[in-house]
This record gives sequence, structure tokens and C-alpha cells, in this order.
Amino acid sequence: DFDKALEAYKNGLQDSPKHSKLLQHTAWLRLIHPSAYSVSAATTLLTQASELDPTDAQTWYLLGRCQVAGKDYSKAHYSYQQAVYRDER
Repeated sequence: DFDKALEAYKNGLQDSPKHSKLLQHTAWLRLIHPSAYSVSAATTLLTQASELDPTDAQTWYLLGRCQVAGKDYSKAHYSYQQAVYRDER
């Protein structure tokens, strides 16, 4: 259930507000579900996650997607570059 998942992530963030993966997954939920959709909220969460763990390629990739959706193409380009630099594949 989406609402329960979002609530669980929010509760986790209350306990651990600087947990980069919780921030990342909460942001992803904000992007994929129509009832919670918010590019600006997801961007904020992913920016925080990238500051806490700048080595996480997935966070940078998702941040780039948010920035494209918000038509901030120069920031998106930078975020995608960071994702490529950090991708271990």
C-alpha cells in the first residue's frame, strides 16, 4: 500500500533525518505516485541526500530527473555528470 510505505519512510526520517537512503526513497515515492507527486519536494529531499552522501550515483541520477522535470537543465546536466562519475557499473 503506497500510503503505508510513504508513512513508514516519513516515520523513519523523523527518527533519522540524515539518512540519505531514506531521503532518496521518500523522494522517489514523491515522483511515482500521483497522490503524492511533487517535483519540488523530491528535489529538496534528493539535494539533502546528495549533500549527506555525495558518492551515491542513484541519488544524483534521480536529482537530475527532478531538475529536468523542473526545467533546470544546467543543474540537471551537472547532476547527471555526477551520477556518471560515481556509477560503479
